[in-house]
Amino acid sequence: MTTHIISRGVLLRFGLFALALVATPSCAPETTQGEPPATSAAVDEKPPAPPASAQGLTGPTQTLRLHGSNTIGLSLAPALAKAFLTQLGATNIMVNGDDRKSERIWIQGVLNGGWTSVEVYAPGSKVGFTALASGGCDIALASRPVKPEEAAALRSLGDMNSLASDHVIGIDGIAVIVNKNNRTSKLTTKQLGLIFDGELTNWSQFGGASLPIHLYSRDAKSGTHDAFTSIVMGNKTILADAKTFDDSEALSASVAADEGGIGYVGLPFVKDAKSVAVQDGDSTPLFPTVFTVGTEDYALSRRLHFYAAEAPRNPLVRQFVDFALSDAGQRIVEQTGFVSLALRTDTPPLPEGAPAAYGTDVKGAVRLSVNFRFRTGSSQLDAKAAPDADRVLKFLALPENRSKHVILHGFADKQGAEAANLELSRTRGEAVAKELRSRGISPDKIAGWGSALPIAPNDTPEGRERNRRVELWIR
Repeated sequence: MTTHIISRGVLLRFGLFALALVATPSCAPETTQGEPPATSAAVDEKPPAPPASAQGLTGPTQTLRLHGSNTIGLSLAPALAKAFLTQLGATNIMVNGDDRKSERIWIQGVLNGGWTSVEVYAPGSKVGFTALASGGCDIALASRPVKPEEAAALRSLGDMNSLASDHVIGIDGIAVIVNKNNRTSKLTTKQLGLIFDGELTNWSQFGGASLPIHLYSRDAKSGTHDAFTSIVMGNKTILADAKTFDDSEALSASVAADEGGIGYVGLPFVKDAKSVAVQDGDSTPLFPTVFTVGTEDYALSRRLHFYAAEAPRNPLVRQFVDFALSDAGQRIVEQTGFVSLALRTDTPPLPEGAPAAYGTDVKGAVRLSVNFRFRTGSSQLDAKAAPDADRVLKFLALPENRSKHVILHGFADKQGAEAANLELSRTRGEAVAKELRSRGISPDKIAGWGSALPIAPNDTPEGRERNRRVELWIR
């Protein structure tokens, strides 16, 4: 039978929704029902009043507050909010705030005879976790995982690393961008660290023109900054002379206009700049594409999260999360330039140094755009794994895929003896197989490859965690 291959396609980078921002001094402290009250002295930001055409409403007044990541909040969250209200049957939908003076907008409409508002306040991921802990929002938007100290502060709302609280709604890749005239096409994460801490200062050091390197960075409250520094900088810090931005679009435009410039942005914001391939440790250099970001093999991939209470009292929370994860919501994820959770297939080239038996196993097979991963320090699958297993079931239920055989390839980090790593990698494959079998999918083969084919360095906790993974192939 001929193997069915879905084309990778081209990453959608078009038309960010022209939903903009309205000025306000701080995060609103309105208490979400069932969550702890605000403890800060933040100014209460009230939803804009209904227009004259909607006055006299007698139905319920509802508010859903989304605070956090600029990456999510600039276009994706507002687009999801508008489509969400439309799906619920809201009328007179309007967007309040189009002057870009701050990071807050309101999407509002008439629903069930009342006025329903969705607030999007997006100065950075850290703000989202702070607001969720204080009761200032219903959903924290985050372009990075919750930190242990943030999860501890939110413990009264549940386990933030659980499937009930951590909702991955898409994948982003942090693109390293340069001017289009720059001849550099590949950089390692180590080189990026040396560039951004000011040790490497001229493009001639990479075979380019003799031009000083100009650094462009996101501001410290941004999840993009957090993720980049965590992956690239290690114990170093970005040079204080770097020009900082609280807006990814403005950063990208500045790099595009500067032949010596280099910066980092989310994938939707590459625009008129040029992205370069990134190599992490001994891995293969990869450009950020739909497939490499979807598998999270690309070194600077990151998940986009909605964090909420395990049992939110605001009924709009669960409805909105479910909408974001639905086919309609995932189409919006793609339309705003991110990578959706929909499964794709590809036939990537065999990585250099791949074991001969691995090459034999994948010959004639295609790989699905998902890697199953595990909770930090645990053999337990993470919060994204169970929904991914559901997506695999849906994918294999398609008529053209019903006769396909599933192959699982598990990998470990390089800590400890290789014999133990081989066993660990197979154990990880078995954990995924168990998840699939519970859905009626019986893998044809499970193989463990130990520390082979790293996609990240093994000398950092983050790198080791990325290397602990299970690939899924079909034939």
